[in-house]
This record gives sequence, structure tokens and C-alpha cells, in this order.
Amino acid sequence: MSGGPSVCVAGIGAVGGTVAAMLARAGADVSVVARGATLAALRADGLTLREGGASFTCRPRAAEQASGPARDLVILAVKSHQLGAVLPAVAPVIGPDTLVLPIVNGVPWWMTLPGPDGVKSAYPGAANLSAANPCIANPCAAAGPIVDPGGVLAGGIAPSAILGCVAYVFSTMPQPGVALCARQPRLVLGVAEAGASAGYSTGPAMAAVMDLLRAAGILVEHSADIRSAVWDKVVANLATNPLSVVCEAPLGQLGTDEQTRALIAAVAREGQQVGAACGLHPALAPEHLLDMVAAAGGHDTSMLQDYRGRRPLELAAIGDSVIALARVHGIAVPVTQTLVRLARFKSTADREK
Repeated sequence: MSGGPSVCVAGIGAVGGTVAAMLARAGADVSVVARGATLAALRADGLTLREGGASFTCRPRAAEQASGPARDLVILAVKSHQLGAVLPAVAPVIGPDTLVLPIVNGVPWWMTLPGPDGVKSAYPGAANLSAANPCIANPCAAAGPIVDPGGVLAGGIAPSAILGCVAYVFSTMPQPGVALCARQPRLVLGVAEAGASAGYSTGPAMAAVMDLLRAAGILVEHSADIRSAVWDKVVANLATNPLSVVCEAPLGQLGTDEQTRALIAAVAREGQQVGAACGLHPALAPEHLLDMVAAAGGHDTSMLQDYRGRRPLELAAIGDSVIALARVHGIAVPVTQTLVRLARFKSTADREK
């Protein structure tokens, strides 16, 4: 990056709104992609971040379609099932030197995973791209149609431009354009492209992004094994998000009740088993996850926030993708399947009322 860093943030929900406002407060040149009521609120009143009793309002350029010169950094902060639709909106500002930082839940489309034969599949969505792709025959590509239908993302963003990311952001958006941040956000970054030793997402470029985020007040860590770090977050989401919808309870309650603690631990063990079968090295022990969940207090999961807002749930990326990988490796995940099915039934039934 040279000069003042330019950033485009797509998706101004709780997470995207928090990160965009923090970057703007630190002096970055921030533009955002939004739609509907959120876009109207941003144009009328700007973007407001409230944290620790303080309030900050900025007025980033906001539009449904990004335009202008290529940005230094594009942050994708939409729901996993919205990524394919938002890509055309940010494509005009993704240049040859642009880094792309996806802040998404569930199994990301860019993550490579070895199948039972030990051969690594390419980005899950890439299995749909062409018969020339050697990973088409790899059964681990079963997650592809779930996280990247049609291979839109795999074909639209160069792997070398992607920064792998795990986000821990405890924010809510009580009204469009207003983000409430309960604690300092933390991002774990790493090289997304398997085996990469060079490229836009390594070396000085990654260091510049990390410096930019730190200057904005975000805790930033580097992981030499971003896939395993991502899987730990996958397991945490899998063990808490569907359950939070089924119980309609905040994390702290789920993490302190004897019955729900048992369910969280069971799903975590199933998820860790799948990750290990995929050649990953999950480090989040179920006991530590339970401590984290209990300490989260009254915070609602993003899935529970979506459920209460009568919005579609991220069950495909968070639940279905892991179940598909479990099936490939012959691993039974009965508790996971049950909770995902219950959350889907409850969400669908309520939205049809």
C-alpha cells in the first residue's frame, strides 16, 4: 500500500459496520457497499460506532455498486450466502494489487482440505469450474456446492489476493447504520493460498494490512496455519449458533446451563473429529470453548440476531458444509445434524407464519 490506504467494505451489518467505522476513525479512505434501509441510513445520517460509552460518526461514500479506482483492501463482511451476489458489486475496485479480506462464518470457499486419499482439494468452489481441475474427483469438494455454488467466488477472486481471516467481533446493529461494539475486535490473519510463499497476500502487503487494522484499534494476530485457526472458529460457530436459535438464548446462558453445555461439548467434539480427518490441527478444546461461551454473557450469536430479525440463517456454511465433510470421511455427527435440522425447521416455520 502506498499513501493513504483505501478500503472498500461490503456489508455494513454489525461486523462490517464496526470495522468500517474503526478504519475511518483511524484516517483510512473508506467507502462502503450497502443496500436498502442500511444504504438509506448511511446516506442520511452516516455510520455510527458506539463502544465503551463513546460514540463516533463518519460519512463514508456509500453505494450499491463500488466505483472509482482500485482499492488497496476490499473487506467482504456479508453473510456467507450473500457472497456470490455481492462480488459483482465490488469487482470494479478489485485491481491486480488489491487484497481481499473475507470476514465470513463457516467453512470459507478459499480453504483447501485434503480428502481421505490425502490429496488436497483446491478451493471448495473450484470443483465446479472445469474438467481440467484435478480436484474434481476429490470427494472433499463435496463442500463446494454449499459454500460456493457454481464456483463464482473461486473463479472471481485470485487465491493469491485473499487474506485468510478468523474474526472475533462482539457487535450488534440495533438499527441500520449504528454499530454497538461490546469489546475490542480481534482478527487472526494468514495466507489463504495453500503452500504460498509469495503473492499479494504475503510479505509486505499482509504486514501493511495488519498495521492498518492495528492502527484502527483492532487486535491483530498472524497465524502460520490459518486453516486450523479457521476450523477452530468453524467449530465454535457450529457448537453455538444453531443451538442459540433452538433455545433462543444468549451465549452466556448456553455456556452455564448443564444441559446446553453438554450439547456444546458434543458438537465441538464432532467438529474437531472432522477437522482432524481433513488434516487440520484444531487447537480449541471443548472445555476452553465452554469457558469462552460462558464468559460471553448476554451477547447473542449472529445467527440468533438473524433469526430474531427474520433473516435467512447461515446454516449452509456453518452446518451443512461440516456435515458434508463428515460424510466424506465416514464420521458420524448425530448431535450436529440434529441441531442444524431443528434450527432450520424453526427458522423456516417462523418465517412462513
